Amino acid sequence: MQTPTLFMFLPLLILQAVNLLTNTALYLHFITPSARLTHADPEDLLCRGD
Repeated sequence: MQTPTLFMFLPLLILQAVNLLTNTALYLHFITPSARLTHADPEDLLCRGD
């Protein structure tokens, strides 16, 4: 009974991973240029990012 449960949750886990990657890409795409305008260090944003 564990195998069908795993196959039920696997697509949800994949969607969560893709969603996280998409959010990270959008964050870097939109936040980093504005951070450069305010003379902030993008590496600092990456280290502090939660």
